[in-house]
Amino acid sequence: MPVSSLPTSKEIEPDLLGLFGKQKEWRTKDFVDELADRYSLTHQQLQEKLPSGQPRFYHRCNWAKQDMKEAGLVESPKRGYWRITKRGLDILAGIVPPPPYWHNWKPPKRG
Repeated sequence: MPVSSLPTSKEIEPDLLGLFGKQKEWRTKDFVDELADRYSLTHQQLQEKLPSGQPRFYHRCNWAKQDMKEAGLVESPKRGYWRITKRGLDILAGIVPPPPYWHNWKPPKRG
């Protein structure tokens, strides 16, 4: 079986946190679509499925969100919606360090 060219859940996390940093609530479908556009994924890449039949990119985005939730970076204010936490904002602002597996990630420049 060929290796997927899609970003891994760990590679998705910094970009996902940046999206959540816009300080609005996001539905899963909306942030998955936004990330697919950001990564310029092709229709063929988006059609890639897991053996369970779930779209691989959607699955990876969900794992990224779940890992960020467990790290206290995002929260769900109501069913099906997600937003950044104070800790997540602190990472984007460079106040606290990001998770160690975000190799060479730097906070975006503000201004």
